[in-house]
Amino acid sequence: MGEAPARLSGELRRLHEAAGRPSYRRLVDLARQQRPPVKLAVATLSEWMSGKAVPSDPTAFRFLVETLQDRARRHGPVPPSRPRDWRMWERWRQEAAAERTATTAGVIAPTAVTVPTAVTVPAAVTAPAAVTAAPIPARSAAEAAPRRCRPYWAAPVPRSPQRRSPARPRSCS
Repeated sequence: MGEAPARLSGELRRLHEAAGRPSYRRLVDLARQQRPPVKLAVATLSEWMSGKAVPSDPTAFRFLVETLQDRARRHGPVPPSRPRDWRMWERWRQEAAAERTATTAGVIAPTAVTVPTAVTVPAAVTAPAAVTAAPIPARSAAEAAPRRCRPYWAAPVPRSPQRRSPARPRSCS
């Protein structure tokens, strides 16, 4: 994990702690109650807090930061080391995303590969002879149509109070 993503996840964890450690489920429920609803998942919050992922949705990230800041203010004064300005959080998010993208691009980018210009095939290697097979006999329309069977529990059963069916028949068409 790079410096910017680590700083962002560390500050998020500290803010979460200052807010009284609300459950991720509670935060997701609060996000759904917004109008319009904010898309947020428990797994996403866990990845953001642990630093496994960097928030990509600025709306969800802003909701999380503002909700946690509001809860932290209700729990007591927010220590001065914590940024109160949304722009600072957004800058951290963008720096972390840029660093994560650069790191990922460096890992995923293919390295230089040397490809031979000509490949020589030994004379002894030959292609296999063509394989011939007997033609497949044609099937009649009745044989070609797939057989559709319904399980016994899906077959219609006549309902009459006088007679009970001992077993449901299997119906095939």
